[in-house]
Amino acid sequence: MNPYRKLFPYPEDLLFFNSGSMPLTPHSVLEKVAEEKTKFEKNPTAGLFGAWEKMWAVQKELAQAFSADPRHLYLRLNVTYAMNDFIMALKLPPGSEILISDLEYGAIAKICAYKAKIDNLRFRVFPLYKASTDPQSLTADSLTEQLEKSLSPQTKLVMLSHVLTGTGLKLPIEKMAALLRSKNIFFAVDGAHGAGCENLSFKKTELDYYGSNLHKWLMGPKGTGFAWVSPQMREHLEPQFAGWTTGNLPPHFAQVGDGDRWTIRWMICSTHNFSDFYGLPETLRFWKEQGAEKIFSRHQKLRNLMIEKVSDKTGWRCLSTYAPELQGPMIAFELPSHLEKRGPELMKHLYLDKKLVTVTPQIFNRWVLRLSANIYNNEEEIDQMAQILGEIE
Repeated sequence: MNPYRKLFPYPEDLLFFNSGSMPLTPHSVLEKVAEEKTKFEKNPTAGLFGAWEKMWAVQKELAQAFSADPRHLYLRLNVTYAMNDFIMALKLPPGSEILISDLEYGAIAKICAYKAKIDNLRFRVFPLYKASTDPQSLTADSLTEQLEKSLSPQTKLVMLSHVLTGTGLKLPIEKMAALLRSKNIFFAVDGAHGAGCENLSFKKTELDYYGSNLHKWLMGPKGTGFAWVSPQMREHLEPQFAGWTTGNLPPHFAQVGDGDRWTIRWMICSTHNFSDFYGLPETLRFWKEQGAEKIFSRHQKLRNLMIEKVSDKTGWRCLSTYAPELQGPMIAFELPSHLEKRGPELMKHLYLDKKLVTVTPQIFNRWVLRLSANIYNNEEEIDQMAQILGEIE
């Protein structure tokens, strides 16, 4: 019996193996969000004018969880918003180059390309490793060396994922940060899958920026994300958004940000219902009650079992057999040519006809099948999932 199952609204009519896109959220968190939304609706005026002080309280709790100064964080609806505001605000010298790998998430790659276009900068993509590479041969050193070889004298910003959305590869971001710091190159990390994948700490880091979702592996309310910005980056940023946090401030901002104007400036600047964010403290309490290390251990166990069972039933090549220190909770399989051609249609077929929820991202210009289990999944479901995949024609 899986003790975690009852804590979530698990769809018993489905085999749910796409927690990587968005997982289920604990009942206790959903109940807290519903309570806050009801409270807001009963007096929207009080809810609105007290919102930024409550958001600041949430920000402080998150900062404690991530060993950070709350003045160095800002909250957004997801990591794409968070990355947008940082990248578009970054002041880079004329002729600078923005460098990303060929395995980045499409939305964030497009932000970097757009930044380069409107600021008349160079945008370049480098190969992180070859499609034919044995995943087991990759190391923190080899990945960092590949990054170093790909730098040019014009490179001023490197943007990489913490955990690659396609295969679950976890990059050695601290090792890479040390390299880039030594060369005076800014390093922005897309940590979409980072929070809840490992214990994040910004107490001692050489990162310049880290953005993440709180509604992925942390299992927080949908529509919550955050960013951490190194204090030394403040002078290099000129926000490209404006609203209530700009210029002269209304009185209800008086207690926000401990009086730090930069912190206030980077808070959400428009009016809406912030209730989803108010569910984050309950999310953190859930993690404390269940134990982070137990959750991470469960992720690892399910990950390894999926590789074993699916490989056995299908004979497909697993693209995620990385060294332990490079393993994220997601895995991907190379599809045989007749299935690869189906791409997203295969994902739709599995859902509609087999009640199996998966996703088919594109890696190295080929469609692959990605699987991601979370603590609410059962071992028996992995057997059923593998059996279904083994019978696909």
